[in-house]
Amino acid sequence: MGEFTLAECARRNGVATDALDVGVDETGALAAAEQAGTMLTPLPPDETAETPVERAEGAAPEAVAIPADEPLAACWRYAQGRWRKMPDMARMACAQTLFAGRCETTGSATYGRWGQQTLRLVPGRVEVSDDNRSFRTLVEQQPGCVIP
Repeated sequence: MGEFTLAECARRNGVATDALDVGVDETGALAAAEQAGTMLTPLPPDETAETPVERAEGAAPEAVAIPADEPLAACWRYAQGRWRKMPDMARMACAQTLFAGRCETTGSATYGRWGQQTLRLVPGRVEVSDDNRSFRTLVEQQPGCVIP
């Protein structure tokens, strides 16, 4: 501890010492330069703030069969640097509302929230996290960017 300079420690551990180039991409999602090598997850929305409910864009999504015991929770869309509240719905209905018909490219992600969970669309799948850091696969995306 304290024996090496920051630059020497970074070199030994294979970490860049340059400042991270972090900003917002053309879709409003958080972005970092390739050298950062990490996907940045937006912080959860402030659920105590008064947020108007956003209606689904375009045509209504197909009806989703929801088991009677499936809980409902607020569904949030992250776009253009801010969170927008959708109506309360089941988790898979939220994933379909947020991500159906959308494909991601390598190195990019689209975010949403369902209740206290973060949803993330990455190439080929939708992932979920309880802690906003460690993600696991919720559902694989089918060809044509379809969420089953």
